[in-house]
Amino acid sequence: MGDVPPDGKLSHRAGRNLGKPKTLPARSSVVDALVTGGAGFIGGRIVAQLLAAGHDVTVQDVVDPRVHASAPRVPERARLVRRDVREGAPPGQFDVVFHEAAMGGVGRGAADAEAFLGVKVRGTPALCRSR
Repeated sequence: MGDVPPDGKLSHRAGRNLGKPKTLPARSSVVDALVTGGAGFIGGRIVAQLLAAGHDVTVQDVVDPRVHASAPRVPERARLVRRDVREGAPPGQFDVVFHEAAMGGVGRGAADAEAFLGVKVRGTPALCRSR
């Protein structure tokens, strides 16, 4: 059951080092994956694992300079599509979609709650309709 200590008690400490991410098993066929928010922290890790397993990856991200201070962290092997998730998915056929898009930034949610929630509330149905 993973990293359960001998006493059976799980730690809930914030910032716990989870170590090296586990790799996805290689598949017999290549999967075409779309990762929304793939330039962000969580999406970026998913992208890295998919690429390491030999899959084709398209990253959909607006690459907001307030969140992505420098160039987006998208590997060259992935296709980057700069597009808001509320506009639906980019053209193409995908076997799987990892919907990780979200607006980031401390304090931005209170300042622009409509846009902040709109990424999930309107973005998710827009992705589904575009398939």
